[in-house]
Amino acid sequence: MRTLKNKRCSTCQTFKPLNDFGADRTKADGLDRRCRLCTSVRKQRQNGTLSKNEARAELAARGLKRCTHCGTEKSFDSFKMQKRKGGTYPTSWCRDCSNALSRDFMREHCKKPEVRKRMTEYAREYEKRPERLAKHRERNREYMRREDVRERFAEYLKTYNERPEVQKRAREWRAEWRDNNREKLAEASRRYLQAEHGKLQHRLTSSRRRARLRQVECTLTKEQWFAVLEAYGYRCAYCGAEDRLTIDHVEPISKGGAHTAKNVVPACKPCNDSKSDRSVDEWFASLGHEVKWTLPIRIAATG
Repeated sequence: MRTLKNKRCSTCQTFKPLNDFGADRTKADGLDRRCRLCTSVRKQRQNGTLSKNEARAELAARGLKRCTHCGTEKSFDSFKMQKRKGGTYPTSWCRDCSNALSRDFMREHCKKPEVRKRMTEYAREYEKRPERLAKHRERNREYMRREDVRERFAEYLKTYNERPEVQKRAREWRAEWRDNNREKLAEASRRYLQAEHGKLQHRLTSSRRRARLRQVECTLTKEQWFAVLEAYGYRCAYCGAEDRLTIDHVEPISKGGAHTAKNVVPACKPCNDSKSDRSVDEWFASLGHEVKWTLPIRIAATG
């Protein structure tokens, strides 16, 4: 078993020998999470024997500063710098608290109609200045090439896209855009399938599906498929549409589902494309709906 010789203080974030930590039986390692120096400063502040300026000087000597909002002692790199009379000093709030306050303010501020109108007008005027727009894009392009910025941006996008309200807005926007651009989507699909790379991709997809069908149970007949269509009134099993009906497998073939009458339902092409190779439970969960699935029971009678 490896024996630790040093430990990180939770306040000053520096590694120190174990002798610099007091005993604490409630911890797994039997040692306090703060070093003796940080514990002494904290007790003196609580007892009033150490003034605020003295405590601040003690922290500054160790390269730390206390955020006045969250009360956490952090390094100076965690604070924004602002110009004041006589020099440049760190802000009283840390970066995390300042950014959270700015986000909350802008989220509520931008909801006001007059603010949104001013922002739209400014964006239109800004686009009329090609030289300024080109300079801004070049500066932003150089900034986004930095490795640390790309990592921070990727992490932010990951957490941002996981928010339920963001996912809901994205689903609503995509559904609205599809409804308003059906002809454009159909034309783009036709052009893609007529192009050489589209034909190659279609052949590849078809060959993969045929290979999967050979490895699973495949007993669906033409008569059974028409019986399934009649059971659903020649409508999509998911949205009730009557046009462009396709065969959809309740349990996807890629996940072991069979090509039988008990495992197929009629589905319009948009629903079938949206469901893709997911199960009904996974698909409904991604759409934010509660799953109340009884279709396989109805299909069992037609098999």
